[in-house]
Amino acid sequence: MPYFQITAPPTATPPTTEPPTTVLPFRYGPGHIWTDPTAPDLELNQGLAKTDGVHVQNIGDRPIQVGSHVHLADINPDLKFFTEAEVQQLDVLPEKPTAAEVEAARAKSKALAEQTQDAAAERVHGNRFDIRSGASLRFEPMSNPDGPYTLVAIGGKRVVPGIRLDKQPGDEDLD
Repeated sequence: MPYFQITAPPTATPPTTEPPTTVLPFRYGPGHIWTDPTAPDLELNQGLAKTDGVHVQNIGDRPIQVGSHVHLADINPDLKFFTEAEVQQLDVLPEKPTAAEVEAARAKSKALAEQTQDAAAERVHGNRFDIRSGASLRFEPMSNPDGPYTLVAIGGKRVVPGIRLDKQPGDEDLD
């Protein structure tokens, strides 16, 4: 995406073939909101139902990136969702874990995820991450649980066609 450019005022310098421009030191992109710097802070997703305190762990072997409007119940099954109390039951990995430590932590996370599967599915069904439009979150493989994150209910018609191939017709309605 190109930098935002503003034409500079004329100067006494000799003319060139290119128009004078000023390049701003930032980029803008999807979901960017221009606001008055003196205005109060804006609340994202104001008025939508929110769920706080959700921790996320990628128990797979590849990074997983989740966009701002993805239905969390439909994402990669290697992404597990835990509460603060559940995270306390997991092992904390050291900064540079051995393969054996990673496998032991993965096994414990999988076991806890299976025990709490129904509650976790209910927690994320109909929700997405409470992040600005166009943003995404990246979860590295077998790292300590990230969070807490806030989830927000999917708005609009509440119909999510889905991104999983195993989704059946009729499963896209969230109500």
